[in-house]
Amino acid sequence: MSPFADASILLTGADGGLGQRFVEAFLHRGAREVHACGMRIEGVEALRTRHGPRVHPYVLDITDASGVQALVSSLSRLTMVVNCAGVELKRPLTDPAAPRNAQLEMAVNFLGTVHTCHAALPHLRQVGTGQIVNILSIAALATIVPLGAYGASKAAAHQATVALRAELAGTAITVHGVYPGWIATGMGQDVAVAKADPQAVITDICDQIESGETWIFPDPMSRGLAEQHPSWRNPAVLTGLDT
Repeated sequence: MSPFADASILLTGADGGLGQRFVEAFLHRGAREVHACGMRIEGVEALRTRHGPRVHPYVLDITDASGVQALVSSLSRLTMVVNCAGVELKRPLTDPAAPRNAQLEMAVNFLGTVHTCHAALPHLRQVGTGQIVNILSIAALATIVPLGAYGASKAAAHQATVALRAELAGTAITVHGVYPGWIATGMGQDVAVAKADPQAVITDICDQIESGETWIFPDPMSRGLAEQHPSWRNPAVLTGLDT
């Protein structure tokens, strides 16, 4: 059975270029409901207008841990979490504003992901099964200049993804890391490189989640780099440490 069938999905970044397409894909694949979270009320409400009552729109700042907890606690059912919210400021570490930019990128891309995962876990444990899907970046694994701070924030979220997968081993909750390259959305519009079609990326991600793949490289750029670096899929994970 597809994990999307009759699923109750929490999606952050729903008002973004990828997020909007995720909503459509989830509903097409049989989701019962999508809790669509974004920073712009008009953006998430437009999703409900477009797709109907199976979409529940929320304004959510994922850097606010208490706000994330309050929203997730209010939901009656949750079987999947997709962390798609992110920010990329495209500034080098030598930029005068680098410390401030890094704080924002870390707050959204790393801590925001942690907040959502942590808040959702009691729901998933209650159901006894589910999926956590973290939309990361190939920059989490390969250094891209001048995206040092962005890459560091995604690398932190990658480490959290690998660790959470290890912590949940032996349960029916799966943790999926997604590592796209450049995609033709607003976030990548001013970068002069070949970009993947966003709809093709969404389809590949959903197909791989359905197949149970936890390391997802959904476009030609990311797949090519993953083939060159097979060790990426086999990180060293140390367990059993006394805490």
